[in-house]
Amino acid sequence: TLEQVAAFGELTYSFNDQVSATVGARHFDYEKVEVSTLTSRGTALWEDRENVLEETGQIYKAVLNYAPNDDILVYGSWSEGFRLGSGGQAQIEQCTAAGITVGAIESDRSENIELGVKSSLADNRVTVNASIFSTNWDDLPIFVNTAGCGRTENGGKAISEGVEVELQAQISESLRFDMSASYVDATLDGESNIGSDGDPLPGSADVNVSAAIQYDFSLSSYDSFVRLDYSYVGEYNNNVSETGTAAGDFSQVNLVLGMDIESVSVNLFANNLTNENGLTWVETNLAGFSDANSAYRIRPRTIGLNLTYNF
Repeated sequence: TLEQVAAFGELTYSFNDQVSATVGARHFDYEKVEVSTLTSRGTALWEDRENVLEETGQIYKAVLNYAPNDDILVYGSWSEGFRLGSGGQAQIEQCTAAGITVGAIESDRSENIELGVKSSLADNRVTVNASIFSTNWDDLPIFVNTAGCGRTENGGKAISEGVEVELQAQISESLRFDMSASYVDATLDGESNIGSDGDPLPGSADVNVSAAIQYDFSLSSYDSFVRLDYSYVGEYNNNVSETGTAAGDFSQVNLVLGMDIESVSVNLFANNLTNENGLTWVETNLAGFSDANSAYRIRPRTIGLNLTYNF
């Protein structure tokens, strides 16, 4: 059960037609009660164990906007965030044998800074957005496995810094192009129980890219379109030492042909057109539960038809 009381307020002040500032605050108070029973291989490890987490606090934000004209907005923002923790984890025999006490997962928090620009060009036919950001993440929860004792711990601090760019262009009345890309450097900040300062954060790809092009046309007087989507996810590991099989480093191409016939929309699609065989995540070896690793793959080439009736 979770009981949470919160109050949020926000104030925006315009200094003039071009400059405005916003400040906000949120107060929260929560109590989370978890009651669990765990049975492993026919043996009850515990029954009706109760874990209670309580926390009271505040988070804040501030935003400064500058709009030199109707087509450009430059902004800077600072904000805080938090996520509820969890109390219940298994104290399995491997943990006891290794002298490890499995405890609660405390709430993790973040401090976020972003500087960016949003612009509209060519009579609103082209939109270009860009930003640089930095996120300081404290008490991050991460899965660790020591001497066969698999558990989630608050793993210290991490910092994520990067840049994002987004482009939307209506090239002609019938042709549209979209593109977005990001580069993120996510590392541990200082020594922790999972690694050293500067070690890469597990599960974080440095590069992500997506692009799409769509052409609208008329076929037998019916509105139709063809759209091609491309995406790329960079390589990442499930551990800070970057050992073992990596996930990511794959591309995916999707193609769709659509037509509106009065009240019926018909879409013929082919997802993962090139039948890419990419891994989205590689699990760690849970000694004591399994003798083999496992991984999640992207869906293979899938061809299908979607019919939608509008009424």
